[in-house]
Amino acid sequence: KPTFRPTPVPTLEPVSSCMFYSDYVTGCKNDCLESGDEPLYETLKDCCSFHHNYIGAQGDYLECMGLTLPPTVKPTFRPTPVPTLEPVSSCMFYSDYVTGCKNDCLESGDEPLYETLKDCCSFHHNYIGAQGDYLECMGLTLPPTVKPTFRPT
Repeated sequence: KPTFRPTPVPTLEPVSSCMFYSDYVTGCKNDCLESGDEPLYETLKDCCSFHHNYIGAQGDYLECMGLTLPPTVKPTFRPTPVPTLEPVSSCMFYSDYVTGCKNDCLESGDEPLYETLKDCCSFHHNYIGAQGDYLECMGLTLPPTVKPTFRPT
């Protein structure tokens, strides 16, 4: 395929003398280091469209084109609204809806977030006597019974 270099009329931007080729990992390049066996393209868009026409994995179309995803719509409430006297985790509390509330930064983004463990446990685990109840959520244990039982409590 013939190229259009040099350009028929002067351009406002510099034109690289190298053609675009895919490195098959992160995207397309025009660094003049192609081996000679790969297909060459006039534009970055043509190269990315042909070799990186997928989204959501390393080297996808957005990465190849040097684009980024739009920011998330849902803002977070980090950092804490006022300075605290004690260290604060950078993660907020959320309920796993089974055993309690966590602040391990692994939330999916769809669940409600809470500043404190107490707020999270109070809202999502406000019951006693079943797995994941308020006491388990807060890391508390029941006081020992006065008379022994014949099965574990």
